[in-house]
Amino acid sequence: EEVIVTETDEGDNDATHLSRIQKLKQFTSAVKSKRSYEFIQDVVDGEEKIVVFTEYIATTESIKEHFEDCAVVFTGKKNMNEKQEAVDKFMNDKNTSVFIGTNGAAGVGITLTSSSILLFIDKPWTPADVEQCYSRIFRLGSTAE
Repeated sequence: EEVIVTETDEGDNDATHLSRIQKLKQFTSAVKSKRSYEFIQDVVDGEEKIVVFTEYIATTESIKEHFEDCAVVFTGKKNMNEKQEAVDKFMNDKNTSVFIGTNGAAGVGITLTSSSILLFIDKPWTPADVEQCYSRIFRLGSTAE
């Protein structure tokens, strides 16, 4: 896929600039997710668990498709039961070693302490949101080192 970046026109407004930034972030997310497959596979092969955060649902689906049965997805598109099933399966099933979530949906209010490996495909905009995602894993009750 090709992305062309051009100089902005003086008449462009902030919304146009933000739209361009968003498109570039989505493109880089897709590229980075494909590049991350080898790293994630190394974690799986080492019989460890990994939590992967991204901003985009399409990226979660792409990674899930690649890792199939050993992965679960947690996004805002899932209902509460599906979300809880994803967390429970990741936390309790030794064969489920990849948790893929969007920063917004999975970045707060859940515990993923069975993993000590965190990968951001793309980081949230604010340091506070990054810290929230980080705190899903590294907190009291962590079982992984």
